[in-house]
Amino acid sequence: MGPPRLFLTRESPRQETDFFVRAVLRARKSARQRGLPCLMDSATCLETELDNYFAWLTHFEASVPRAQNVASCWYRSPMLQAYTRYSWFKPSTPGKPALCLANITVAGDARGHGCFARLVQRFLDGNDGLKARVLYVENIASPRFERWLLRAGFQRCMHGACEFSAYYLVR
Repeated sequence: MGPPRLFLTRESPRQETDFFVRAVLRARKSARQRGLPCLMDSATCLETELDNYFAWLTHFEASVPRAQNVASCWYRSPMLQAYTRYSWFKPSTPGKPALCLANITVAGDARGHGCFARLVQRFLDGNDGLKARVLYVENIASPRFERWLLRAGFQRCMHGACEFSAYYLVR
């Protein structure tokens, strides 16, 4: 069994709706706690989810001891699930702290709103408090997604002879 693939799941329409509804309710609660308006569109819900994910990434990064070399963990919410690794020893960028998205799943109704593009942009902006300087995505099985990664500035990793490719972006 190989490493996990970056993919989007195909849930039933009912499950996708349930995921999205729970995500919206959670986002509205988060907005109320921060004193923001509770009327949220999908873009606001997406930004709130990315706020939560980047806060989690900051905590995850801080919990990884340098001597451990690599650590991995799942981020799970109704809207986004991401299997994330943290390492300093990626062959394409040795010594640079790196986040690696080995598997990412976006709930059905949240797809098509630019979640991954916003995640990449927020990483590049560098306003997230992360020490990581490199973002990797692994096991890309979609030629269309590979073309998108190249247009977004990712570079293909030139190591290994894997069935599916990996890409990285340095900020």
